[in-house]
Amino acid sequence: MPPLRHIVAAVTPDATAASALRVASALAGATRARLSHFSLVDHVAPGGVAGIEIPRFAELVEADLVVLPRMLVAGGHLADAVTRRSRVPCLVVSPGQEDLTRWLIALDGSSRCIAVLSMVAPLVEALGATAVSLTVEPGRSGVGGSGDEPLARTLQLARALEEGTPTGTSRVASAVRSSLRVRHGDVVTEVLRERESLQAGVLAIGSRPGGPPPPIPEGSLARRLVNDAPCMVLTVPL
Repeated sequence: MPPLRHIVAAVTPDATAASALRVASALAGATRARLSHFSLVDHVAPGGVAGIEIPRFAELVEADLVVLPRMLVAGGHLADAVTRRSRVPCLVVSPGQEDLTRWLIALDGSSRCIAVLSMVAPLVEALGATAVSLTVEPGRSGVGGSGDEPLARTLQLARALEEGTPTGTSRVASAVRSSLRVRHGDVVTEVLRERESLQAGVLAIGSRPGGPPPPIPEGSLARRLVNDAPCMVLTVPL
């Protein structure tokens, strides 16, 4: 079974979403998924809010992935508004961001991270891309040395990756399990540092859909990464 069946690309009537549409087309081609795209102007009802209508449309058509541009709309950032509400995974794309060859998968210490790996591994395999997984422990900044003892949450994550992924999983999932990297410090800072080190074109993270937001600097880790990462960001609802 292909990793995706139906991809929805939300576009604008100008060139802002050109990269998002090309990325959606590349994913559809690699996974043999059906691609639908619509104009925000045509599909958001008069008086409607794009951040509400896009997740609603994605659920209505049973989409497996929403691809949308990182842009401003009335009321704030489109990506922030959609990813906060969507129960469908979302890929946020800025103009010029089209590199799908290197992925960084940020995982926490819970079994819920299996949902992120289960979403990402088939995509990476279909694209012939490479992926590295990362977890961040609190404490001093940087990458742990060989003498550092992993925290319980990291050991728990390693067990979850080993036990929670179905037997017969893809080679990508196996490689991601065996190449778990550990950094220490602020989660957002260290994830972005690892992304820079790898020059990853896509950052995959778990997110928890929520309601109206506080300001982004005070928001969740996922919201801060969607806002700050200089690459495409795939959010997987947990």
